[in-house]
Amino acid sequence: MLFPGDDAGWLDFFGALYIWFTSLAVLCTAVALIASGGIKRYSDRIGNAQRLQIAEAKERASKADERAGKANQSAGEAQERAAKLETRASEAEARATTSEAEIAKANAASKQAVAKVADAEARSAEASAKAEVFRLDIAKANESAAQANRVAEQERLVRVRIEEIMGGWRLSTEARARLTERLKPFAGTEFEFFANPDESPFLTVIDKAMEEAGWKRLSPSLGPITLGNNKASILYIPGLFVEVREDMLSRYFPAIQAFINGLMQEGLAVKANVVKKESMESTTLHIVIGRRE
Repeated sequence: MLFPGDDAGWLDFFGALYIWFTSLAVLCTAVALIASGGIKRYSDRIGNAQRLQIAEAKERASKADERAGKANQSAGEAQERAAKLETRASEAEARATTSEAEIAKANAASKQAVAKVADAEARSAEASAKAEVFRLDIAKANESAAQANRVAEQERLVRVRIEEIMGGWRLSTEARARLTERLKPFAGTEFEFFANPDESPFLTVIDKAMEEAGWKRLSPSLGPITLGNNKASILYIPGLFVEVREDMLSRYFPAIQAFINGLMQEGLAVKANVVKKESMESTTLHIVIGRRE
């Protein structure tokens, strides 16, 4: 029976139970005292291991903190670079926006320039057409002016010719001196003057040149009415020429040639007439000064 049924039995039960617990306590105390030295050593080992782990943990924590600091620094630098890049990107975007605006303006200006060029080309074409019309008008005007100039020149030449004819033969003082020098080699050549009364001034000039060259003027042979104080017979034949009988040509040829060449050098048209012997009685030279044609 596990539990007693009376008081004596309970006393015995509790006494035995007390003895058992006491023995157990003593036994535990002994075991504890025996094991206390090992427990202390174990505790020390555990403490050392824990301290070592704590030191390693602290070291790892320190390194982790250092890496974290570097990481934070790198992150800060990265953030700074990112901020700079963002700033640059913003600036680039602003420049791009400005460039786009400038390109738009340039395109607009280019379109305006193209329009202006087209307008200028149109005006140029119109101006060219007008210029061509003007050119044709000017060409016609020039042709008309040229025609008018030709007519005016022809009229001038006619007037000059008329004036020359009206003014008669002329020889300047210098020309007369040159003619005299040409005639001097043939000094002593005999001649007669036949002249139109209107050419009396020229008769005087030629007579002076021949006199200074030493030529010998004979008295007029055609009658009592003469010109220039008995210098020349009156004869109404046009032109300026030298007349000689054919049988006297060889005698007077050098003198005739000098006289004609001298006057032609001064721009006067002079001719020579060779007359048959039966048509001319005089054996001297005849210098005929008719009206200028």
